[in-house]
Amino acid sequence: MKMNPLASVVAGAVLALAASRTPALADQNPAQGDRIQHRVEMMKERLGLSDDQTRQIEQVFRDAAQQGQADREAMRARHQKVHDQIQSILTPEQRDKLEQMKQEHRGHRRNWNHDKPNATPSPSPSQD
Repeated sequence: MKMNPLASVVAGAVLALAASRTPALADQNPAQGDRIQHRVEMMKERLGLSDDQTRQIEQVFRDAAQQGQADREAMRARHQKVHDQIQSILTPEQRDKLEQMKQEHRGHRRNWNHDKPNATPSPSPSQD
């Protein structure tokens, strides 16, 4: 059975989305392995995958999970390196101030929507 081009694109997008949403290594998170298995079984049933296709798709999901974990770890390492470099440049007083600034910023980010008015003001009539 042939798929039309739109169905192929949609199927590819679904696979890519499912793979990108796989958050952690299945080996490190047993529930992750269950989610991968569930996705693969659902696809096998709905798409009529062969055993070979099923194994390949399961491997795609597992590889995506490993890559996502590696990307998160690399980002954390880069963030920590930048943080350490900045800390080494600052005086103890500046470090304290920076920490205070971070805390204030976190508070503003958490509550930024609460400070905004509910309605956008209409333009003022011009004074002619």
